[in-house]
Amino acid sequence: MKLDPATYATWEPGDLRPLLAKIPTPTLVLRGADSIVSTTEGTAALADGLPDRDVREIKGGSHMLVLEHPEEVAALIRRFITSRSH
Repeated sequence: MKLDPATYATWEPGDLRPLLAKIPTPTLVLRGADSIVSTTEGTAALADGLPDRDVREIKGGSHMLVLEHPEEVAALIRRFITSRSH
């Protein structure tokens, strides 16, 4: 995958974690165990702000989980949706 360098010309980083508590929707948080972008601690900090979350880590995955492990990601998503369907 390629990223247009111009993307960063207007991007302003910000800490959106204070807003996470306002998300009422159940949220699945996925992390690749080998990611150099998302640390275990960073993922926990993000997930801790969500009121209804399920955190899963995929072994051997980096930051492109859908491309690297599509079947496992799909299975986790299916299980998550099924577990939240009442």
